[in-house]
Amino acid sequence: QDAVNFDQQCEIGKVVAFRRARVSDYGGKTLSASSGGTIIEPKVPETAQLQQWYSSNGGANMTAKSLSSSGGTGGRMDSFADRKVISDIKSQNLGMNSEKGDYLSFKGHFTFLRKSKEGGAWYTACPNPKDPCRNRCKVSQNTEGSWQCDRCSGTYATCDRKWIFSGIVTDATSSTWVSIFDEQATQMFNGATANDVFAEYSMNQDAYDGHFARANFTEWIFKCRVRNEMVNNEPRLKTQVVRMDPVNYVQESNDMLAALEKMKV
Repeated sequence: QDAVNFDQQCEIGKVVAFRRARVSDYGGKTLSASSGGTIIEPKVPETAQLQQWYSSNGGANMTAKSLSSSGGTGGRMDSFADRKVISDIKSQNLGMNSEKGDYLSFKGHFTFLRKSKEGGAWYTACPNPKDPCRNRCKVSQNTEGSWQCDRCSGTYATCDRKWIFSGIVTDATSSTWVSIFDEQATQMFNGATANDVFAEYSMNQDAYDGHFARANFTEWIFKCRVRNEMVNNEPRLKTQVVRMDPVNYVQESNDMLAALEKMKV
């Protein structure tokens, strides 16, 4: 609702400050802030400086550039001929020279899945399916047992759970740690959502472990984003799975035969 009414609260050209904003990497860089943390025309020197820049440099005529990673290069799976191998991440310095990161597609299989995260391999998400949360923003439980969302300022009796964990993917050339989020995890667990598995988590640990055991050593065509990020003031190369396709072995064989034909002299 705050987003819907924002245009009425703040005219174009006004300076807006966000206090205690939270940065997340889900689908690109995202800033989350509660309604109480939004300040229009803050009384600080930087406000006048921004307004002067906006007026003198034609800020009103500038085009906003989206930094979201959804769709575009990150959404498409590369062709067989354009695929890479895991060792290319290091040999080609992928993710090191681009703020948005680099994408690559490769065929590989899981060799390790980290399921031992405290409380389960998921996070608690806002159940609100509409903007600004869209069923993604993290919620915390208050002392009364309800779930509080800072993004939409809503309080809910229940929450949704979304998969989030890491694992190791391996091919013939190397291995790499990857981050796995809800959509891809549900796919690799044959449609089992984090909500489904949470219901059995406390009562049947073997069933919970079984989902990970069955998914381990399965083979997929991966689309990943590699990006250099600062973690505790230290640079760290992080690889995130953005898409997974089941291997079509008939198509793989045909593509390989076609590639061999092109190599003939």
